[in-house]
Amino acid sequence: MVALHGGGIRFVATESIEEIRDRGDREDGGTLAFTAEGDSDATITLTFDGGASEDRKAYLPTKAEPNENAKALVDRAFDLIRESGAGATPVPRPYSKIFSAMQKKKKSKEEKEEYANSMIALGEAMSKLPQTQLFSGTPAAYTYFGQFLAHDMTHMGFDGNLSNPENYRSHALDLDSIFGKLPKDIEPHDDLRCIGEVCLGRTSAMRYEDLPRGTATEPDIPFGQGQPYLPDQRNDNNLAVAQMTVAIIKFYHIVHKVLRVSDVEEAKRITTEHFQSIILHDYLRRIIDPDVYDDVINNGRKIIVLGKHGFAKFFQIPIEFAGACFRFGHSLLRSEYHWNDKVKPGTSTPYNFRRFTALGGELDRGRLPDDWVVDWERLFVGSLEAPERHLGTRIDPVLARDMMRLDRQWIENEPPKLPGIFVNLATLTLLRGAHLDLPTGQELQELIERKARAAKGRTLAIENAAQHDPVLSELDPKHKDSITRDTPLWYFILKEAEVLGCGRTLGPVGSRVVMETAHAALEAWPGSKLDGGFAPHERLTTSETGVFKLNDLFANVKRLQDQLN
Repeated sequence: MVALHGGGIRFVATESIEEIRDRGDREDGGTLAFTAEGDSDATITLTFDGGASEDRKAYLPTKAEPNENAKALVDRAFDLIRESGAGATPVPRPYSKIFSAMQKKKKSKEEKEEYANSMIALGEAMSKLPQTQLFSGTPAAYTYFGQFLAHDMTHMGFDGNLSNPENYRSHALDLDSIFGKLPKDIEPHDDLRCIGEVCLGRTSAMRYEDLPRGTATEPDIPFGQGQPYLPDQRNDNNLAVAQMTVAIIKFYHIVHKVLRVSDVEEAKRITTEHFQSIILHDYLRRIIDPDVYDDVINNGRKIIVLGKHGFAKFFQIPIEFAGACFRFGHSLLRSEYHWNDKVKPGTSTPYNFRRFTALGGELDRGRLPDDWVVDWERLFVGSLEAPERHLGTRIDPVLARDMMRLDRQWIENEPPKLPGIFVNLATLTLLRGAHLDLPTGQELQELIERKARAAKGRTLAIENAAQHDPVLSELDPKHKDSITRDTPLWYFILKEAEVLGCGRTLGPVGSRVVMETAHAALEAWPGSKLDGGFAPHERLTTSETGVFKLNDLFANVKRLQDQLN
């Protein structure tokens, strides 16, 4: 059966696409009805060439080939669904798989247990690495832009089935984490500034520099005061991603009010176009291997299948991306940031970033303490005294010490369960990858070489890298042999970036998965201009002609935000 997702509602067809194709050339045409699941009672009925429709009609020619009729019918359905379903809550959908279960080597129960033990040993070995952080050439602001992207693309929920999770986001890079439906169990503060249906909150100094917040109406929500009033509350997981969310909301407010785009949906569309430009022309250029980036841009995708029926709008995020490849961002965290000129040196740490959130419990009567508002320029520009103060760390197996001892309250959808009060994020990520039955790094590398015809000589031979690997050298020979032979995908991606990307970009495998997934998620938004046609708004300043970058967003917000008052 066909299931369509638009505006956050999942619409399920009353018959299969195969049935539509089979009768698509009949004289009486045919209908395709979609009924919404969840809290919407919307129904859309489409016809090939006439007939009654329950709420809207779509007339399509019957002279075309049956497959073309079916494709046009589905495309038209998406247009109508998008119009009728804006602002609803996404219904969870499964992830796709680049590497199918049929291709994967089968493990016995005993082998799986042994492999899980190897993952625990590897995670512990990673936690003992010397905390000598080497810096990349990418400003630290992109670390948290990447985390915002991850939240906009994927929210993994298990619902009792650890091996087959579902995605609670829309699978598209469409800003549904900001423009989606707001939580019903939060009573928003009465002094939010709401422009075009999207709000900002006040800090302790009453400046609009915080997330929109409110009070939990359910008594079992911890730290009920100051809860984020957002479609995706994970954007209050730490102060840095919260401030990134604030910047994007401000930009939307500027589009709607300062640039005078009065129509709400048009303002959202323009905002999303500029957001997508940042992703394609700025963020991905910085983290992706240049050869892979150019190949995808010029020659298209090689490993991402858009959906069961080949239509872009059926795209589902690959589990390899969500469970391993895009989790390289954990390695980018600095131990300390040059946050602003107000907080004391040495205090702008990932640990404190978590404290100044609703769950962290350090808000000031439900508001961000004003001293903790970010100065984004400091995460973009260095100084003569500290030329690396603005940079993120390299992509490698070295994680910030803080990530190796996380309080359990910060781990959402934790499975598999780990003992103790604190959680080693490396161990959790490795074990989760094993339980998700992700392909090994070697398996995915072989598949990508075959499908993408990757250049020979640019592959990671983990057995060679292992000889000088400070992590693997600490392992028991049994675990070392297991990991060298069947390297967990997440560790493979980090090691590949360190060896082949010099810690500055992902390696060929990580680049291929991340680039193609992001590229497909960009295209999955109905307003995407991947094929060209994008131009920054004429009233916005840009640092490069024809594209819009992250520093342009910050610069325009800084230049125009006073006009919001």
